[in-house]
Parts: sequence; C-alpha cells; structure tokens
Amino acid sequence: MMKKVLLFLALAMLIFPLSACNNSKPSNADKADTSVKETGLNKKTISQNRVAWQKKTSGLKSVYKDGYSGDYIGVAFNMKELLNQASNDKNYAVVEGTICNLESMKGPKGVSLTKTTIYVDKVISGKKSLNRKVIQVPLKGGIISTDDYYLDATTNKTKQNLLVQEKLAPLPKIGAQVIIRLTKVDFSEKNSFNNYLEKAHFSTQKSYQPMLERFNYWIKNPSAKEFVLANSLYENQQEISEEYRAAQFQKLTDQLNEKFNK
Repeated sequence: MMKKVLLFLALAMLIFPLSACNNSKPSNADKADTSVKETGLNKKTISQNRVAWQKKTSGLKSVYKDGYSGDYIGVAFNMKELLNQASNDKNYAVVEGTICNLESMKGPKGVSLTKTTIYVDKVISGKKSLNRKVIQVPLKGGIISTDDYYLDATTNKTKQNLLVQEKLAPLPKIGAQVIIRLTKVDFSEKNSFNNYLEKAHFSTQKSYQPMLERFNYWIKNPSAKEFVLANSLYENQQEISEEYRAAQFQKLTDQLNEKFNK
C-alpha cells in the first residue's frame, strides 16, 4: 500500500511541476507567488510574454521624460551602503531577478506605471525569504493613453496610446536580468497609490516598491553581456553630472558584475 502511495505522489509531481513566471489571473495572484525550484523558470512563458508586449508597444509613439527629483538622499554609492540597510529594515532587499512579464496598469494622472513580474534568482541582501519567489513591482514608464498622460486635455485632441520611458530608469526588456533595491508595499496604509496597485491586482503579500531606481538599479538585457546602470541606457549616456559620483557608481557596477554576473 505504501509503495502505491509513493508511486502516486511521484506521478503527481511529474504531471504538476512547479513553474515560475506564468501569467496569473487576478483571483490567483497570490498562488503565482509560491516558491519554485531553481530550474522552475518557464522560458516558454517568458518568450510568449515578450511577444505579447512587443505587439502592444509596436508602433506606439515613444515619450522620454525625467520624473525624478535631483537629490541623493538614501542613495548607495558603494557596496557597503547597498547591503547594510537590510540590518535596519526587515522588509528591505537587494535582489537579482529575471523579468518575467510587463503589464500596463492605471496610474495617477500624468504618471505611467507598469506592473512588472520578477522571479528572484538571488537575494543579495535583506529578506532571504524572497529567494526563488515571484514578486510584483510597479516600475515607472509604460503604456498610457494621451487622456491620462497630459494634464491639459487640450494638449492632444486625438486619443491614442503612448509608450513612456523614464530617462533615468527605463523599463527592462522581458527576459532581462536586473539588480534592484526593494521594500515591501504596506497595503495597511490607505493611500491613492496603494489603491492603484490594488486595482491592478497586485498581491498583498508579494508586492515590492523599487527604491532609488534612478541610481541603484542595474539592467542586463537579454543581448547584453553585463549589468549596466539603468540610467546609462538612455541614449547610452550616464546622466550624472558630478564626475566623482559617476566614478563611484561605475566602481559599484563593476563590483556587482564581478560578483553576480555569472
């Protein structure tokens, strides 16, 4: 009898393998956030998501903007500063992950946001429970209608969709790897931004907010050989005016590639 039970369980595991990065229906948002095996990345699903996003964005007018302030408060300029915040914030994490999906979502007037599904390949610092999990992150930029983007309705009389890219934190490609600082979204705080996340069916358990992505956010797109600071991807220019700060960020980028670009 015991042998039959074990055989049944083994067959069940073959029939229902764990996988990550699948598209999830809103009612199953939390179910998509279970831990997966190291080999669980579903490359076929990622490829399908990439094709779907390309179809949605193909032919859209691109708009480039800078929606970030110019201060450096909280920015990590070296590896120690990048990793050490975890000791002060239990919901803080620096992760290396794979972009599984990009989905357009409704944001505040004049703000474009994209619901980004990330499979955490490695927790570099902080919340170790995120390792091999699927999380959801709202990134700036993405698809938005002219009605929602332009604050002045007379600016553009013809309603159409735009593809907005933040100059200093452009959207990664589906299938890209990223290194990003995160903190958990606290849905107990009732505010307008959290309302937008809830309407976009973000998981209450696995939603994380990017931190200082203007400076501490690295992207390795599928065709690239190494991680680069995200703000260097806009017209291939690093838009940091202070030369010594640019050197600090480059040194940190080199260190991250040496340790995590495998």
